Amino acid sequence: MCYEGLISIRGLCAQDSAKYYLDDIGISLLTAAKTADEKYGTGKKLIEAKIKQAWEDAFNDIQFKGLQANKTLNDIEVGILTENSLPAFAGFRGLKFKLDKNCKLSRFFLYKVTLAVKVGGNTSVIIRQNGTDKEIFNGTLDDDQQADIIVNQYVEDSFQILADNENVQVYSGTSSTHCNCEHQYFTVTGSDGSTESFGITCELQVRCDKSKYLCKYSDKIASAVRYKAAALIWQEIDESNRINDLLTIKQEDATTKMAWLDSTYNLLKYDPNVESTYTPKGMYQKELEKLNIPIPKCPCCLECASDGYTMVLP
Repeated sequence: MCYEGLISIRGLCAQDSAKYYLDDIGISLLTAAKTADEKYGTGKKLIEAKIKQAWEDAFNDIQFKGLQANKTLNDIEVGILTENSLPAFAGFRGLKFKLDKNCKLSRFFLYKVTLAVKVGGNTSVIIRQNGTDKEIFNGTLDDDQQADIIVNQYVEDSFQILADNENVQVYSGTSSTHCNCEHQYFTVTGSDGSTESFGITCELQVRCDKSKYLCKYSDKIASAVRYKAAALIWQEIDESNRINDLLTIKQEDATTKMAWLDSTYNLLKYDPNVESTYTPKGMYQKELEKLNIPIPKCPCCLECASDGYTMVLP
């Protein structure tokens, strides 16, 4: 990912040149090693998992001057099959997708791929993107059988779903979509440029994803993410079932440290005796406020982050 290597902990890697170290805000490799229970096994895995989670949380929390970009633009079934079949073919055939470049924050999320064969045999299905093929199915299908393949992952802006047609006869169909939407945000054709689907249908979504845009500013965002990662590790310290002297000492300060790093963990804000105007801010929240990331030019994805509105008086 675009943020790899920006945040680390001293001693984690032999060749380490991170911009920020968790040691500087109270987390050491020894502490992580003493904390890691059966969920992570080692301190190294614990640290890596929490840094990754912190980046994901930060990308989700960042707004552009009150605008959010998390909506799903399309949820579509692609491909309509007929009762006819196509002759076997010595090669891979299927569907080819391309995202609309005018919607800069959008991404494909592929949920399921289905291959339907009229005459069965051994076959495989691949996803081709960035010049690399990833096999998602390999097996033998009977006559008039289909393979439902759950993918559940983001794919590139241009990709193909292809099936080996050498030993099977797939159902014929079209690359049409079941879309009752104002705009489809992508194009799809057969892998040869025709409207043929070559026995393949799929379910996918076009989602707005800020990470595509925010990756360009990951060096600036890292300052906030280090505090979020530290808070997540302190939470593990607080909840760990390990028993050792170091952990016992650390657990006494865990709640306070978590609240200082990330006000999400500040339990005082839920106290009925505390003023309703009490709005604490942890270091993570303070660093996020300092960010001044330009608003991306993507009207298809940007929307108000809440149901409120602002009235400007003359």
